[in-house]
Amino acid sequence: MYDLKAKIEEIRELISIYKESCFNKNEQAVCDDIIKPLLNTLGWKSNPDYIVPKECSDDGKYPDYTLKKNKKAVLILEAKKMSTNVTEDKVISQIAQYCYNQSTSFGIMTNGETWLLFETFQRVKTDRIVWSINILTDSIEKSMNLLGTLNYENIESLELRTKMNKTLDQLWQNLKSDKGLFIKPISDLLKSHIKISNPDLTYQDEEIENFASSKIDELFSKDNYSIKPSNIQTRSLSSSGKSFEIIITPSMITHNCIYFSKKELDSFPSPGTEITIYFNNDHVTAKTTLKNPTHIYKLSKFWLKHPDVRPDDKIRLTIIKKFEEYRIDVI
Repeated sequence: MYDLKAKIEEIRELISIYKESCFNKNEQAVCDDIIKPLLNTLGWKSNPDYIVPKECSDDGKYPDYTLKKNKKAVLILEAKKMSTNVTEDKVISQIAQYCYNQSTSFGIMTNGETWLLFETFQRVKTDRIVWSINILTDSIEKSMNLLGTLNYENIESLELRTKMNKTLDQLWQNLKSDKGLFIKPISDLLKSHIKISNPDLTYQDEEIENFASSKIDELFSKDNYSIKPSNIQTRSLSSSGKSFEIIITPSMITHNCIYFSKKELDSFPSPGTEITIYFNNDHVTAKTTLKNPTHIYKLSKFWLKHPDVRPDDKIRLTIIKKFEEYRIDVI
């Protein structure tokens, strides 16, 4: 699994640098630089006994890759350029048809950044998407856990692993709906540690429970951002300006670059404009690139000053445009 972690980290860096210039426009580059190297890391060797490119079906249509084990097709993989939204119905219907044609239980749709696992014979249509991850914005641990289910050696257990992951996820969602279940055990744990490490300190039970409750709220809030970043809503921080929010990962920043999508391009400054980034009462000024205002470089020294930002944390940035003054608040 260490190799998988290293490969995901490598791919994240590639995407952060070359997404706009290459991967958004070139499907073959996505296949050669992201998909095939990742499949190789998962044990799928680059030979026809494992990965069959463009294997034609009876109706003359073919997926990009058919993954085989013991000469039997076990996974269908359809690739897209990175600018394609692989969660759209018309795109998903394509992988569905390929899976039906070859009677494979599962298929993968990916643009290199977003990976989607499709379950062919699930009765309920809305449940056919087993999982969807973004290897750039989701945590490395989450990406390793889900992509690891596609490992060649254990591919026969994919259905079982899928059921196990669904069960854990559903149980977690049920637990999160009642945070009161966490307060007492965490409060009791805090009390026992206080007695051992700081016996001279006296707390009221209500103080500890309120503290535990606030920390649980923080954990749930962070969890919600990492699981459903698309649900972050735009909010206006200035009545005279325009703002929006996105999620990024500091691992991109430590590689010296912040990359933003062009989703809100009209809110971005022109190339070469200075932007101020604020974090923990500290700030740094940087410029957008001349070629593309969605890229900001030369930030690694700034983030090295903040070791409390862990590599797999999520950071919410609010980009504010007000009278041609641009500011990024890292919250």
